[in-house]
Amino acid sequence: MKKILYIDYWTKGSHNFLRLDKELRKHCVTLFLHLSSWREEGNSRERHVDGLPFRDISYYDTNYVFKVLERERPCAVILLNLNTITDRSIVLSCKQLGIKVIYLSHGSLSVYEKIDDLITSGRVYYFNNVIARARRTIFRVFPDYWYSKRRCGGSLFSVLRSVMMHLWNYGRPVRHFMFPQYNNELDADVCLVFSRNDFDVFTEYRGYPKEKIVITGNPEYDEFFVDYERDKNNTKKNTKVTYVDEGSIDDILTIDEHIDALRDIQETAVKCGLQFEIKLHPRTYDRADTYRKALPRSVVITQIKFHSLFRDSRIVISQGSTVILYAMCMGIPVLVPRFGSFLKFPEYYRKETVMTCNNLHELELCMKQPKINKQPYSDFLSRFITYQDSMSLNRILESIKSHVGITS
Repeated sequence: MKKILYIDYWTKGSHNFLRLDKELRKHCVTLFLHLSSWREEGNSRERHVDGLPFRDISYYDTNYVFKVLERERPCAVILLNLNTITDRSIVLSCKQLGIKVIYLSHGSLSVYEKIDDLITSGRVYYFNNVIARARRTIFRVFPDYWYSKRRCGGSLFSVLRSVMMHLWNYGRPVRHFMFPQYNNELDADVCLVFSRNDFDVFTEYRGYPKEKIVITGNPEYDEFFVDYERDKNNTKKNTKVTYVDEGSIDDILTIDEHIDALRDIQETAVKCGLQFEIKLHPRTYDRADTYRKALPRSVVITQIKFHSLFRDSRIVISQGSTVILYAMCMGIPVLVPRFGSFLKFPEYYRKETVMTCNNLHELELCMKQPKINKQPYSDFLSRFITYQDSMSLNRILESIKSHVGITS
């Protein structure tokens, strides 16, 4: 029976696999391999979630992905990333072992036109966790990459040259490890992306062949559009301000800096007679109680349907989370603060697409009289949301089945 191996660095993105697994398991054996022990996160060696085995790499008594793939021999590997040195190790190992590689987007990519700005500003915060990152790279990432290259027939000199090249590129980390150019080490059989913007990032910026990229739509929007259509004619209260955290927060601000910045927004919202809600990113769910204690006049939220999150929002505030797309679909104004600690964030969006404020007085005015530039909003959404037919998950599954050779 065919076997599919899901791979990710940790377990926090497992929902991207679980939504596929029920259907794929009808046709093949499935297994989720994660590398949490590389991050010293203390996950169990093996557990099961909804019938899917979750195995840390330590389960196999090795730190080499090649050895795991050699033992499991799946017909295909599904990845959520296709940019890091570890991804290179996986792709090289799969090629050597005759395993298909399928890249699956796990979120919308950066705005194509803003990538150069992100590369310039992102260098500053990439090294904020330099000690932990360096330890993992030296003792886990590079040895695994070295082993994969050698098992794939690389000479000692060629492997050493590749390692030195990657070390050198730590001087431009965002360009090299977030938006690397297409090459043999990052060559998936197919890349399943969510939108036209993501297609452009892969083909125009990273140089991937267009025939390898398939736009599927985002499965997280499938349920959202059903809920939105059902509810869009009902009266909304517009009684709250919703702040949406984004994934790179730990790389940019300390938790104290973040709380201080949010406290300013909280006090401004209260002054305007509005409830302030904070939607945390999954990476910071474990700190929810810390935020609740520090910001008692706010509502701190972890897991929630996005339609429910934004339903009564007058305004949504964020720095770069693509979750704002849900708010935009609902016609809710989006605000990006550009003062205090928020200045440490790159500017992810064009100023004509979102509102910006440069101080607390402007923040208060935006809360009282939010505005939308309808045409830029519409143009932006058309780039990021290709399908609104609630069939995105079906397209992903059909593409995977086609490349794996599964007939329904």
